[in-house]
Amino acid sequence: ITDRQTPSVYIKNYYKDINQINQIRPLTNAYFGNCIIYGQIDDELILDSLPGIFKPFFENCVIKTTLNTTGVRYNFVWKNADPLFHDKDNNNYSLDSLSSAIDRGDSRITNAPPALFEDIFGKPRLNDAGPDLGAVEK
Repeated sequence: ITDRQTPSVYIKNYYKDINQINQIRPLTNAYFGNCIIYGQIDDELILDSLPGIFKPFFENCVIKTTLNTTGVRYNFVWKNADPLFHDKDNNNYSLDSLSSAIDRGDSRITNAPPALFEDIFGKPRLNDAGPDLGAVEK
């Protein structure tokens, strides 16, 4: 177990230059589909924007966050639904049979380029009711 205090995913549309002046850059597309963004802190996702284009989008995802996930940035998001990893302390992120992430993926996302027909271990994603969320198919 680590003492990490920073989010897993931090998205912003600006940076500070060498003079500490904010430089805004349009974020025209940041797409997260069939993902699990989950960990030990309450906000594993931070969205930080200044006025300008800021278009992150989350679809078919489990996200641990305090953000309101009912807006236009979210489609089929299961907020704070523990994915029940087998043994995250030993980097085993396979899903328990009771996981909220099983068969919740969208096969259109799996089939979109680059096609992700297999999980990280080579197991097919489309052999059951739907792809599981995250990197490991149950």
